[in-house]
Amino acid sequence: MWLREYLNDTEYLLIQDKYSEEYLNTIDQNNFIAIYNILKKYNISCLKDVIIKYLEIFLLN
Repeated sequence: MWLREYLNDTEYLLIQDKYSEEYLNTIDQNNFIAIYNILKKYNISCLKDVIIKYLEIFLLN
């Protein structure tokens, strides 16, 4: 899955434990990248922690 590009193996396993594969497949990659870049632009610390804990924000339009 494309989400692995943003997480290491351990972080990805945490995501898989928290969310179903079906749910993960519904995430739009372009939308994720846009929000990821916004957070990165403002130097949000612990960006990977945000992905793991609050993946839902990457579904926002």
